[in-house]
Amino acid sequence: MLALLLTLAPLPLSAESPATLEPSGPWGVDGVAGLCLLARSYDTPNGRLTIGFEPVPTQDEMEILLKYPALGTDYFRTGRATMTLYPDNVPVSARYTSVLAEHGVRTLRFTVSRSVYDKMPEATALSISAGKNFRLALKNPTGAVAALQKCETLLLQHWGIDPVAMAAARTPPRIADVRKWFTPATYPKDARAARISGRVVSVLSVNAQGMVEDCRVVVHSYPSLDRTTCAVVMQHRQIRPALDGAGQPVASWLILPVRWQNFGF
Repeated sequence: MLALLLTLAPLPLSAESPATLEPSGPWGVDGVAGLCLLARSYDTPNGRLTIGFEPVPTQDEMEILLKYPALGTDYFRTGRATMTLYPDNVPVSARYTSVLAEHGVRTLRFTVSRSVYDKMPEATALSISAGKNFRLALKNPTGAVAALQKCETLLLQHWGIDPVAMAAARTPPRIADVRKWFTPATYPKDARAARISGRVVSVLSVNAQGMVEDCRVVVHSYPSLDRTTCAVVMQHRQIRPALDGAGQPVASWLILPVRWQNFGF
């Protein structure tokens, strides 16, 4: 996922070994915010912790959200984290941002390889090391992931995309480095002045030559953030086309999420 952020020094990882938290309720899938989110809650001595998994069709990365009660004065930070699924036991590196709200809830937003999501059906637990360590029992992730995949299919249909036609492209279209497209210089002046942040999700129609023929916003934010997202895309336009099972270029779609983060740069 894309985030426009100032780069801060990574935080050292804690060496404490956490106890495994057991879930306090069932898995839930929510598509109200525009993308499908699979979430579950856990009770801790300090209050409720919630984890959410938010994959994006056609993207190699996904977001994982972690919310829990916290105190402190470091209201915003970024860093590197490590995630490990068990019994696979292979650490995966992740970028994260951490925001502490006034009501004492810290939200960590991780950007991690989609391989974490792909391996979830067989997983029994997930550990996260990001300054503070967590280990969460997953319990029946197979059914939860199936429900999330159903949500994704319905979401694509709602956006006017045929999931079967999209699946025919074994390799989705690719932007070599989307972070070079969206920089502080592209931030809309009105949104920057008002310190407005937001996430915009657009659907790009890409032909077999890798030319973006259309960009339309399907998850809206602030008006100028919406407009600028597609304006930047159409300014560049040429990307790598999708490939079918034989390795031949084909027309397809790319779902592009852009998280505009304004911290006064």
